[in-house]
Amino acid sequence: MAFFYPKLRTLLYTIDWGLEKMTDKAALTSFYRQELENSIIEYLAEKLKIDFRDAMRIYYESRLSKQIESGANGIDNLDYRNLAEDLIENEIKK
Repeated sequence: MAFFYPKLRTLLYTIDWGLEKMTDKAALTSFYRQELENSIIEYLAEKLKIDFRDAMRIYYESRLSKQIESGANGIDNLDYRNLAEDLIENEIKK
């Protein structure tokens, strides 16, 4: 059982550090936006049946990515599926 305690101490330290970092509003906003972007990219790749890299290129070249980055009009509070569908409808040339 002695081998367990250093791992537990490390785990508790990591959890404590993570909670402290997540109480910082700027860090939390940044984390949320990163997760939103990841979800949009994954959705694009799945929906369009394309490679993840292609989905990243499409997303990062879009107006949507710039709007999310700036937090324009609270757009980052919308559901990722709606945002991705809007990107597909309005920004991808067919």
